[in-house]
Amino acid sequence: MYSAKQCVNVLLASLMAGLGGGCKTEADAKNYSLTYHLWSQNNTPSFCRPLAGPDLALFRAASGQDWLVVYNCASELHPGSHRRAYFLEENRTNSTPHFVDLKIARGLPSVPVVKQFKHDKNPTPTNTCAIWYLDMENTSFTLYRPGSPPETYSLPCYPDWIPQPETKGGTWWRKALTPITMTVDITVGVAVVATCIWMAVGAPGY
Repeated sequence: MYSAKQCVNVLLASLMAGLGGGCKTEADAKNYSLTYHLWSQNNTPSFCRPLAGPDLALFRAASGQDWLVVYNCASELHPGSHRRAYFLEENRTNSTPHFVDLKIARGLPSVPVVKQFKHDKNPTPTNTCAIWYLDMENTSFTLYRPGSPPETYSLPCYPDWIPQPETKGGTWWRKALTPITMTVDITVGVAVVATCIWMAVGAPGY
């Protein structure tokens, strides 16, 4: 008895052969195969990352001991981008920040954010400000404060969904659908092969 993984591998090989003209690699075959998508979905973690242009904004917290960071991010799990806010010092050791309502920024004094390339030889700021570096993915900044050494921070990149190991009994619905998806995949493959042969012999009857 073949396992589901073995069946999918055989099917992918068949699709690569059947869709030869437009399916030259295993990756191409995976795109065409319903069976592959049936067994491979939801097994990759999703990350939420800052946008390459995160529109960084910084505010001084009401306590005077922290900084509110506001930026744009996007999740691999959901379409579109989102604007998020978190307190810098409060989340210094957190891999996933505790986000707060964007409305908290209302009324807080803003901190100047200066866009700069890391190789620029600009004078060291003497006032409180953040230097937002425009290198690489534009997702780091350095906070300058009078009387304190400058500190560099990276905007958060964290997993917002981690797949859970599927129990043996949890695959029953995939097994139930596999004969259907394999039938569709094989039918498509056979149809493409037949079309290629028909065209190769001059498309008789057309």
